[in-house]
Amino acid sequence: MRLICGALGSAQGTTCRVAPFDDVLFCLVSEGSPAVKQLLIQPEARLEMTIPDGGGAIKIRGRSVPGRSVMAHPRRSELLHWVAEDQDARRLLAVPLWAEHIHFDNGETTFVGETPQGRTRRGPLSLWKEATFSNILPALAFAWFCLWMWVAYAGSGNLIWQAYSLAISGMAVSTLQMGANLTYKSQCFRGMLQGRIRSESAPLLSQGLLPYGAVKRAGLVLLGVGVVLSLLLKAMDPVLLPVASAVSLIWVLWPMWFIHLLQKEPEKD
Repeated sequence: MRLICGALGSAQGTTCRVAPFDDVLFCLVSEGSPAVKQLLIQPEARLEMTIPDGGGAIKIRGRSVPGRSVMAHPRRSELLHWVAEDQDARRLLAVPLWAEHIHFDNGETTFVGETPQGRTRRGPLSLWKEATFSNILPALAFAWFCLWMWVAYAGSGNLIWQAYSLAISGMAVSTLQMGANLTYKSQCFRGMLQGRIRSESAPLLSQGLLPYGAVKRAGLVLLGVGVVLSLLLKAMDPVLLPVASAVSLIWVLWPMWFIHLLQKEPEKD
């Protein structure tokens, strides 16, 4: 079968064997294939096959990620049954494809429609909200509450100062935390591809529901905005920046995330 990876304008294709499982199709692709690298930009892929002797054609479209080495894959024993005799399993990637749309035509019968995974896929807004705020909502709520208490105490009687201080300090903390969270998850995804980190650390990226490149860029942009707001906060009131830093809990979360990303040994289930 032919696997075509990436968005329509920059898609690249490669020939592969396919291992069909109940929930996902694994495309066995040679390491270093340029087509697979396109999945880091846009996790879209298509499988196309023409059935010999006029049997028709099948086109499967869905989401995909670069995948891991067959020999390092958790389902290695099952995947090895689908490796051709003339192929070296050590040089193959198991690229998962979650089918969302199928087109089958054999000349007499035509079927075009979405799969259950395609029908139940959530919208991009819901996915981005989950990726941005998951695991940090309690920390954000705590930070906003503490900032509100501090601003109410320090700026008693000055409503304009209170409003500006709370808004800027809260947004500085929020953008720093959201940017760090997205950056952390993008790096967890890279660690997952290397076999060091479990897919549960970045589930939306690991399932091809969000593009790695876009998540990484969004994280860096938010971090940049957070730094600018922090500098503005320091210019407004030198005390606000240390207070915001203390209640943001970044001194707890960031070291934990950094240590997690530095680990060399694969995580155990």
